[in-house]
Amino acid sequence: MRIPNTKHWFVGGHYLYLDTENIFRTSEIIEGLPDIEFSQKTAGLGLVGTYDSRDNNYYPMKGKLFETKLTYYNETWGGDYRYNKLTTFFNFYHPLRTNTVLAMRARGEFSEGNVPYFHLAYLDMRGFDRGRYRDRHSLSLHAEGRHKFTSRWGMVAFVETGWFNNDIYSLF
Repeated sequence: MRIPNTKHWFVGGHYLYLDTENIFRTSEIIEGLPDIEFSQKTAGLGLVGTYDSRDNNYYPMKGKLFETKLTYYNETWGGDYRYNKLTTFFNFYHPLRTNTVLAMRARGEFSEGNVPYFHLAYLDMRGFDRGRYRDRHSLSLHAEGRHKFTSRWGMVAFVETGWFNNDIYSLF
């Protein structure tokens, strides 16, 4: 919901519940080994805060988009794990010319506690599988220039960098 007496600020709550069944078919790797089966549940309740001053949701030319999500996962909400997770990002769009925009993004994920492997922080970067680089904490920076030649044709040039680590202080 929009925060009263503001134009761009929003706040809300969220709930996430995952109930998974996992099977590792080790018998297909080595004949005679038993398959490993187990189930996992994770459930979290949290708050989301958003600031959005972009001029367009699909192709912004100017404005800012900021979001922070803090979630507490534990048995109380229906899960098997107890951990906390903070996910945040900041996007900035600045027009350089009529059809050219500079877009920048900073994104971080930070967690503490007994985080299950499937919910570890990941690097959110182009060209990498989402789950390839995971750990307790991640930080990435992105910059891109976009130019539209026509309404259907344009080009993008970008550069990105990122870090992930078990120790938050090693990110900086």
